[in-house]
Amino acid sequence: MHHYRILRLAGFIVILALVSGLALFVWRLNAMPDGPRPIIEKESEGITYGVAVDPETGELTAGVTYDYDSLPGIQAYRAFNQAALTQLERSDLQTLLVEVVFNRPLSQAEFEHFVAETGLKVERYSLRAVQADGQRVTIYGGPPDDATLVSDERLAQVLQDIKDRADGHLQGWISVEGQLPTANARQVSVHPDVFLLDVVETVISQSLTPEKLSRAGVSPDLQRLYLTGEVRPSFSRPPLFWFLENLGLVKDRSR
Repeated sequence: MHHYRILRLAGFIVILALVSGLALFVWRLNAMPDGPRPIIEKESEGITYGVAVDPETGELTAGVTYDYDSLPGIQAYRAFNQAALTQLERSDLQTLLVEVVFNRPLSQAEFEHFVAETGLKVERYSLRAVQADGQRVTIYGGPPDDATLVSDERLAQVLQDIKDRADGHLQGWISVEGQLPTANARQVSVHPDVFLLDVVETVISQSLTPEKLSRAGVSPDLQRLYLTGEVRPSFSRPPLFWFLENLGLVKDRSR
């Protein structure tokens, strides 16, 4: 069994892996009788994604899983997203909900430049740090306000804590989630620093309809919020960069 610790520091969440590997909380559609009920469940070439509703609160949970621990599985997931992007580009959507997974850790300057050149509205991001013993550390954070992408002060506090605990050091930004102009999506998908433009959250959001939500017992008020995007289902996906590292698919930091 994999062990880990989660620390909340200065507005960031830090996951410290204590042994090789990572403990994954995989969102599953096979709900318990008294738990979330599936609204949408789809499977394509080993990729399963969907939405479930909490029968008591009406809140939606969405997610995707696939064979993220093998090269063929990752390649299939990348191909699935490329095909989905082509379909989304033909729609009238102006903005996509995406995760960008980089193929190497980016420096802060590189990350900030990437965000500026792509027009990505950042909601959260993750960073890789490494302890002196080689154990990987994942740091999760996000913009503290609309005007600031990275809080240098808060990040410095987190990195100092990691250094004090295990002589760790930062490698860089490894993924970012947010809202991307559809017109810029193709540019991002072929960017030299990008391994994957993940659009599955958009695919799922576009699968929600009033009929499906009504059959699931979601109230009209909640339906309106979900269908207009004012509220979004909580979404989970495997942390792909971790498995890219395991499979030797991460490029050298210096390119």
